[in-house]
Amino acid sequence: MHDVTHETRFALTDVLSMARQAAAIGLAGFIGSGVAVIHGVLIQRLMITPYAIALVLISFGVSA
Repeated sequence: MHDVTHETRFALTDVLSMARQAAAIGLAGFIGSGVAVIHGVLIQRLMITPYAIALVLISFGVSA
């Protein structure tokens, strides 16, 4: 029969606790990356593209 000592139980819970923390940090990174990509797409579509179109029209001498 395998005898689990008090120190072994604490070491096992420490490892499991660190595994949960690592998983939480990984999940936070994954969520943060998704938010950053969505933010970049929205900024590109809603802010950058209209200004770029306006600059092209101005360079051709077209006024609104």
